[in-house]
Amino acid sequence: MVGYLEAHIEQGPYLEARDEPLGYVTTIAGARRFRLSVVGEARHAGGTPYARRRDALVGAAEVITEIERMARASGDADEHDGCIATVGRIEVQPGAVNVIPGRADLSLDLRAATDEARDAMWVRMERRLQELCAARGLRFEAQERHCAPAAPCAPWLTDAVVAGIGSTGQPSPLGLWSRAGHDAMAMARITDIGMLFLRCHDGISHHPDEAVLPEDVEAGLDAFEAAVRATATSYAARALRSSPA
Repeated sequence: MVGYLEAHIEQGPYLEARDEPLGYVTTIAGARRFRLSVVGEARHAGGTPYARRRDALVGAAEVITEIERMARASGDADEHDGCIATVGRIEVQPGAVNVIPGRADLSLDLRAATDEARDAMWVRMERRLQELCAARGLRFEAQERHCAPAAPCAPWLTDAVVAGIGSTGQPSPLGLWSRAGHDAMAMARITDIGMLFLRCHDGISHHPDEAVLPEDVEAGLDAFEAAVRATATSYAARALRSSPA
């Protein structure tokens, strides 16, 4: 197998902000996903004074706010040194209007351009969340449910993608780390990968308003074809250099 090339909408706002139809991917973010639990004590809402409360939902709210604060402070996520953390789901027990929540379970999706930055953030984050919950008399638990390594794009395939974009008349295209996962992540286990990005309206994805311009699709097809041709030329040259004299 020579390598793997993939074209995809950016799923972000950066190409549109620069008024550029195409860009190339430097690396695909690796994600870790957790089930976080904040455990307190379910008691009657009316009969329990604040000093006696161990409200899991209030603790979870503080946890969520701290997760966002730490991720935003981790660096510039527009570059390669920042982390992105998202809580997308929360479930509260027992879920009665007149009962102090005794347990809150929430999801955490943690991403970064490199595994090292992501993993270092989790070490700091877990320690801090433990401290926040302990201060409220709550127990904090974390179970990892998913871990995928980052997938850097091969420089020689990136050069082919950049050349393909250049053939459409777009000089000096923007390089981006992909915050979203792609099929290329699976292919990276067995071969070199490269990726082409197309801008999308307002960076929207996984939503009915997701949209691309027809002229961007046309440019993307031309760039992708040129990238495939550049890959073939580069591979042939590499094979020739590595062959015995």
